[in-house]
Amino acid sequence: MNRAHAFEEYIDGRRGLPFDWGARNCCHFMLEWVLLVEPASGISAKQPRSLAGSLRYVRKHGSLRAAVTERLGREPIDARLASVGDIVLCPAPGEIGEAVGICNGRTAVLLSEAGLCFHDMSTALCAWPVGGDS
Repeated sequence: MNRAHAFEEYIDGRRGLPFDWGARNCCHFMLEWVLLVEPASGISAKQPRSLAGSLRYVRKHGSLRAAVTERLGREPIDARLASVGDIVLCPAPGEIGEAVGICNGRTAVLLSEAGLCFHDMSTALCAWPVGGDS
């Protein structure tokens, strides 16, 4: 199965699932995808279980960008270089002010309190490559 097809299946499997700070937030959404594509990566899927815990985690790292960089163990790249399946950082309303999602070509798919949402990739702030070319 190619990566684009795997990504479509991943997204389809999450449609209609409610947002939950403890079990299904944007970081859970991103990490589950990374672990699916890179099962031997050694990346920890452990996440804070509340909005307060998420805010503490981001503050500890200085920003969501720094927290994701540390968790993925790789440096971000220019968002214009992102491919389908790469992780992206986008501006988002709320206390953190940013959210992570997954590049889907011209859009980024994010899991928000409103469910799955799609942002134009032109708004993405940076990206992290995932899984190589497949």
